[in-house]
Amino acid sequence: MIDKKKLGVVFRNLREDIHINGRQLSIERLSDKSGLGTTTIQSIEYGKANPSLFTLDILCQALGVKLSIIVAQAEHTT
Repeated sequence: MIDKKKLGVVFRNLREDIHINGRQLSIERLSDKSGLGTTTIQSIEYGKANPSLFTLDILCQALGVKLSIIVAQAEHTT
């Protein structure tokens, strides 16, 4: 099982690395792209939520990355 805090760190780092028009991708913009609420995204990023695979897949699609990449990075995060 993947640690939800590690998973959250990977999602947060990925979101913060994405820039649109020179600005970091905000939680609000990711919420618009994914259709998920800002509170849901924040809860995932801070390791407070136990998101379903469906929710994780929605986030991955909005970020343009495969879920398998996120999982692999979370498994190797210290």
